[in-house]
Amino acid sequence: MNQSVQHQSMNHFFRRFILGLVVLSLLALYANEHWIKRRLLVDFMSEDKVSLIDDRPEGGNSVAKLIKSERTLKMECDIAATYQWPFCELAIKLKDDNSGINLDQFDTLRLQIRSTGPEQHNPVRVFLRNFNPAYSNETAGSLKPHEIVYDPNLVAESVEFRLNQFMVASWWTQSHPTSIEHLGPQLDQVVAISFITGGNVIPGKHSISLESVELTGQWIPTEHFRLGIIFLWLTGIVAYLIWDSRQSRRELRESVRLKRELELSNQVLETRVDERTRALAASNAQLIDTLQNLEGTRSELVKNEKNA
Repeated sequence: MNQSVQHQSMNHFFRRFILGLVVLSLLALYANEHWIKRRLLVDFMSEDKVSLIDDRPEGGNSVAKLIKSERTLKMECDIAATYQWPFCELAIKLKDDNSGINLDQFDTLRLQIRSTGPEQHNPVRVFLRNFNPAYSNETAGSLKPHEIVYDPNLVAESVEFRLNQFMVASWWTQSHPTSIEHLGPQLDQVVAISFITGGNVIPGKHSISLESVELTGQWIPTEHFRLGIIFLWLTGIVAYLIWDSRQSRRELRESVRLKRELELSNQVLETRVDERTRALAASNAQLIDTLQNLEGTRSELVKNEKNA
């Protein structure tokens, strides 16, 4: 009886535990997605991390100039049509050497930048440049560029890009053939982030202003976190099934024990009933014999009186 009550109490506890686990799982998934974040604010205000590149080494006449304010870094670029593909580039080093930063631990690049130019739309090319000894050397052109292109003035003040949206620039792939194992995006050793004027810019005054560059990612990748929650659920369910199985076996053993005790009690009771029945039968037999003897004696007395 006590074990049955204990089993019911445990079942009630398990139902409450499951409800709590559901709530905690939903909260944990939300927290992992929105709260538990790693962040890297890219430093572009240090002079030793910033460099300007324009098309003059390529034979062009475009000139880039850097202007720094309290919170903004601005590249002004005077595009000249001398070079076939005129450009100006603002490059930010993430590390002083080629060891770079492994961006696999991040999933999002958040940008807050502005661009101006003589046209209505002034797109900006954003490059993540990755180093790999298999195809890179000490020159900037050997770094594999992963590219997105967008117009900052057509989006909100801040915009987020998933890192899996960055694709290797096709012109680099054509000019830097690599082995099959190194094809496609690689962001495990990113040494620089570059902001470059659009691919088909017209001559004139252009500018790109950086206000914020931030990398964000989850401390625990979503797939690993979900596997952890699934493992927690499976562990809880298996633990309950093991406990329930053991409890059921204990209850079965207790039921068998009670059944044996009941059978033994019935046997004892039957034995006692048989004994009482036999004793009663023997007593009845003696009583009948006594009555028969009395009746015989009475009959003799009556017969003697008549003869007298």
